[in-house]
Amino acid sequence: IMIKAILSDFARVILFPKDENYKSRLDILEKKLKRNLGNYNVFDYFRLNQEILVFFQSIKTKIPLYIYTSGSNYETPGVYEQLVPIFKDFFYSVALEIDKTDSDSYIFLANKLHLAPENIFFIDDDEKNIHAAQKAGLQTHWYKDNQTLLTDLRKRLKI
Repeated sequence: IMIKAILSDFARVILFPKDENYKSRLDILEKKLKRNLGNYNVFDYFRLNQEILVFFQSIKTKIPLYIYTSGSNYETPGVYEQLVPIFKDFFYSVALEIDKTDSDSYIFLANKLHLAPENIFFIDDDEKNIHAAQKAGLQTHWYKDNQTLLTDLRKRLKI
């Protein structure tokens, strides 16, 4: 089945904490940093997954790329500017009043993108979200590491 769009989670697929021992939600860390430090350099505490972003940049003219996230940290100054040239749009579940664990949210996004769910490839690090997307009919990849994701994408996209 042809992939006509890629929908990627943001936290722990594209954005990671520099502290690899930090296991909680990234938006919680960001709020704590803002509260304690005020304005801070995001790249002192977070890193972008450059390998995946470079790959996405290389395919963006062939297939539209979107972010579907439950945190708003993609809007962080310094981060957002690096995402805009790559991603066609951003879907923030809280603003849309949808939940990534609800399969209906994926149907909603498929309709918004004017695509059949089976033509959307969804990437997420949370198994609950993967199951919800599968239930909605999306093709999925449960993110564990870059190598497996890139191998899976290259195979499915035949590149």
